[in-house]
Amino acid sequence: MPAPSEAWMDFVEFCRRNQSGATLSLPALTQANGVFSEGVLTLATTSAIQYEQLSAPSRLSELERLASDYSGKPVSVQVSAPERLHKTEAELKKEFASHPVIKSLTETFGASLIRCIPVEHTRS
Repeated sequence: MPAPSEAWMDFVEFCRRNQSGATLSLPALTQANGVFSEGVLTLATTSAIQYEQLSAPSRLSELERLASDYSGKPVSVQVSAPERLHKTEAELKKEFASHPVIKSLTETFGASLIRCIPVEHTRS
């Protein structure tokens, strides 16, 4: 994913200062990459959790309000799912914790799942 543009960083800072309540997920927004084009703000996400956070209806409407205020004209927001499904360590841990084998080890031996490292991180 390309480095965020200065305009995008200005918009994120605008959101930080002007959001109403705690509706918007600023950490998810700062990790996205956004592009304004002809009345549309397109957000590219990098994880499933980030996509879910930014595409929630209440957050989309808040983003549309902020983007419109920022640009001075109506703006619609589109959030695109990650191109490649890259799960974070937290997502993997949540997924594996519900696996029957892990549950059995937890119940039988009192084991606990400490880390889940994505395979692509172990190959370097």
